[in-house]
Amino acid sequence: MLSHPTKTKFALRTLGLVLFLSFTHTAFAQLIPISLEQRIEKSTTIFEGKVVSHASYWDDMKVNIYTSYVFEVTKLFKGKAPGR
Repeated sequence: MLSHPTKTKFALRTLGLVLFLSFTHTAFAQLIPISLEQRIEKSTTIFEGKVVSHASYWDDMKVNIYTSYVFEVTKLFKGKAPGR
């Protein structure tokens, strides 16, 4: 089980990823299929876990809704969990 500071770091990184993906999704009109093998290769961290909390919120202009998740990591397949 991850400590509170580790969960916070992981939540912030997850939020950053969600925000990045949200902006890149709206910036491009086409989606390019990516195989599972390519996703695994390009991923820095792959884990199994459960969502222990989540929060949704608007951006400042009230145009986009974002959701932040905090995970409890139970199994790490690739990479390192933050703080480890």
